[in-house]
Amino acid sequence: MNDKLKDWNRQRSQQFREHQQMLKRLLKGQAQFCPTCRQALQVSAHQQGFQIRCAKGCTDLVLER
Repeated sequence: MNDKLKDWNRQRSQQFREHQQMLKRLLKGQAQFCPTCRQALQVSAHQQGFQIRCAKGCTDLVLER
C-alpha cells in the first residue's frame, strides 16, 4: 500500500512540474500544444487567476492568484 502511495505522489509531482514548465514557456510567448489533441494552448485571464486550455477543452488548467 505504501508503494502505491509513493508512486501516486511521484506521478502528481511530475505532472505539477510539467504544468509549471508549460506555463513558463507559454508566458514567454512560446507555442505549446495540448498533449491529447495537439492543438495550440491559449492563456486567458480567469476570475480566479489564469486559464490555460486548448480549443477542444481536453487541456483545461486554472491557476489561482
